Amino acid sequence: MISKLYKPLLGCEIGSLRLVNAQALCVILVLSYGILRVLRTRNNPSKSLSENAEKAGPNHDMQDSTYTVDVHSALNVALFPPLFFFSALYYTDVWSTLAVLLAFYAYLANSESTQIVTRYCSAVSFGVFALLFRQTNIFWVAVFPAGLAVTDALKKDAPSTMSDKADPMLAIQTAWKDGTVHDCSVQDAGLQGMIRYGTLLKQLLIVC
Repeated sequence: MISKLYKPLLGCEIGSLRLVNAQALCVILVLSYGILRVLRTRNNPSKSLSENAEKAGPNHDMQDSTYTVDVHSALNVALFPPLFFFSALYYTDVWSTLAVLLAFYAYLANSESTQIVTRYCSAVSFGVFALLFRQTNIFWVAVFPAGLAVTDALKKDAPSTMSDKADPMLAIQTAWKDGTVHDCSVQDAGLQGMIRYGTLLKQLLIVC
């Protein structure tokens, strides 16, 4: 489908077909960076990146210490070995990943919109577009966003607990006791917390 659209511009040679995936990989790099910036803004609502950008001026991104981290992370996504390998071949992996990222970005960008129709139309459109490449993308464009929506709703109803690096077990027990959401950040998560959480869950199941 994509090759059909590109045919009038690039032709249908082997090099042109492979160039389609190489271009998609470049878009994935930029899109990954945009998603990371949106996620950083959502995780720090009290410190909006747009507000800081207005205060710092046009060179805000260069002065922001998180800029380098997000650029490096976006490069890691684009240079992920399987994805980078297939970017030199004529296969659906790269465009499938790009379509999923577009759907995820549309979901994040419109999650704060007050217009319900506009909020979901773009995400659904990109989700259907992703399914044209892989039917298994239904998880990433439907099940995964639904899980995020449920988590966001629970956080609004009950404030999430802050992770306790010293004693993750205490943070989990407090969350269960208060009926709040224990949403541990990735940098604070570890094997010890997973084992303790599993032990606590097993005890609760035995009691029930």
